[in-house]
Amino acid sequence: MTVNNLLLNGGFETGDFQSWDIMNSTITQFYSHTGNASAKLGGGTSPASISQTVPVAPGQNFQLLASLSSTRFLSNPRVTLVVDFLDENNAVITNGLFVEISQGDLPNAVSSNWTEIYHTTDIVPETATQAIVQISKQSGNFLSSSILVDDVALLDFDSNPDIPGPTGPEGTTGY
Repeated sequence: MTVNNLLLNGGFETGDFQSWDIMNSTITQFYSHTGNASAKLGGGTSPASISQTVPVAPGQNFQLLASLSSTRFLSNPRVTLVVDFLDENNAVITNGLFVEISQGDLPNAVSSNWTEIYHTTDIVPETATQAIVQISKQSGNFLSSSILVDDVALLDFDSNPDIPGPTGPEGTTGY
């Protein structure tokens, strides 16, 4: 079995948002879960997000991983992690994953604490050709903290059906 990460630059170690689309987000080297950098979704009243679109094939499903934290001891705003499946015209066919982190539920990076997210998507529908992964900070109040994002991965577990598994013990079979 091979494991492939479909997302590029999920650790933001290039020091920029290469391969990502962004809104109100920056790269920071003050905090990181691993490595030297992370994405910072701006705090306060404005929403912020990062997203990346990747090719997919019908019948697949994936595991989404991400590490999240806040930058202050103040409450974090609501955060969502979404995987939508798109057709060849970039129209959303269906939602494959929706994870919501409530206001105030993230730890603080100042204390080196991060929440690690691991969730499995639904199966890619027949008419889908792409998936978009989006991590968003919703509008908060004036004092809402920024959100840190690191180690984002969309894992595809590719097993080869032509390779047989190990032979089991001999004996009678049953139901």
